[in-house]
Amino acid sequence: MEIIHFTTRSHCAVYKTGYIVFAAVFTSSILLLYSYLLKGLIPSSNLFREYCICFGQLLFQGTLLLLFSKKEMILNYLFEMMKVSLIGAFLLSPVLVSAILFFPFSPGLYYYLGYFFVIVLYMFFNHKKRVKELQAAWWLTYTWVLYRFIVLLIIL
Repeated sequence: MEIIHFTTRSHCAVYKTGYIVFAAVFTSSILLLYSYLLKGLIPSSNLFREYCICFGQLLFQGTLLLLFSKKEMILNYLFEMMKVSLIGAFLLSPVLVSAILFFPFSPGLYYYLGYFFVIVLYMFFNHKKRVKELQAAWWLTYTWVLYRFIVLLIIL
């Protein structure tokens, strides 16, 4: 029987990969629930579509890094990007909970849309800050937004 020894680097890679997958699944779930609050503005969603969007973002950004940047940065960047997404999901959660608890007293569709865009704006600046801290290419934040605009055009 062979004993497998993990180095610190491989432990870190396994942890980061697990975190990325968890964050993508959790964020997709929150976005699916939040999409119900935007019913009438966007077409109804399902978990498969949300997974495709979230994991598609990982593939899109990862491919761009693979083609135009340092390969060793990919995992660190995707890890930081999913931290931003997870923070966004956590910030959307209180509105989801209040929408469930106080359903008859809903503040309305445009409140939910406005709140969503405030969170997106916060995420943009947070992403930009993390890219700078990683000393990664500045264009990563803009391709992150570009991907979301492309998806939005496809959905609408």
